[in-house]
Amino acid sequence: MSHRAPRYLLYALLREKKVNLNSLFDAFSRHEKIWLTSIPRPRAIALLALTQGLASVNIAALGAVAPSLEHELAIGNVAFGLLSAASILTGALVSLPIGVLGDQQARIPLLTKLIYIWAAAIAISAISPDYAFLLVMQMVAGAAGVAVGPVIASLSGDLFPPSWRSRAFGLIVGGELLGAGIGMAVAGTINALGNWRVTFYVLAAMALILAYLLKKGMREPTRDNMSKLAQDVLIDHTPSSVSTQVGSVKADTKRYLLEDIKEKQIQPVATRILREDPTYWPWLKS
Repeated sequence: MSHRAPRYLLYALLREKKVNLNSLFDAFSRHEKIWLTSIPRPRAIALLALTQGLASVNIAALGAVAPSLEHELAIGNVAFGLLSAASILTGALVSLPIGVLGDQQARIPLLTKLIYIWAAAIAISAISPDYAFLLVMQMVAGAAGVAVGPVIASLSGDLFPPSWRSRAFGLIVGGELLGAGIGMAVAGTINALGNWRVTFYVLAAMALILAYLLKKGMREPTRDNMSKLAQDVLIDHTPSSVSTQVGSVKADTKRYLLEDIKEKQIQPVATRILREDPTYWPWLKS
């Protein structure tokens, strides 16, 4: 049976009211706890947030060393602005194929490779003999820095259960602001003490440390947790199993969002509930 089949059957059984909603809710609650206790959430969020901020680090650092760059490379404001714009546009173009790779390959090693590419491009930028060379290296760095976005989004879907996903991803995306702050502070300080070339070397070294921490501090999560949840609901939704699950939920002293929703009897918004399996939707509809 295809891994998509359980999810499709769950949609069908829900439409026909053959799956008890309390059973479904308790299964979600149980799987939420498995998700949240199987990973170190703060560490995962911190590492992914720092990775998300790579592009912001680069742009903020460029802004901090702008006077030195313009003086040494004899460029004007228009040429300097092109550095930032070109890196962002290159990253946007590369994001789609990187996203496809993220669906086909292990994502933690892919993220690590992108960080290595970013670090190499930043380090090579430090030896730029002229503006054209620096522009090319910044485009490479921008491609690697921006392209981490879809890979991180994919990881978040498997690392965090649905009830935590929005807040976790919000914190991760906040890494862009964190990266901008780090880039501005580090680049501004080092540029004042040394020069813009030393700044790029330091940023590259920091990226290598991040790649090491990501490689050692995170493991590749299991894909398609939602299908596993659907399979569990279809196999185990008898009244006896539901009562057992509820008992185990009440024995846990930790609070979980799904339990609060059930206790306060918060009703779903009917217009926002999917009535069909979105697996086979056309790309534009998705």
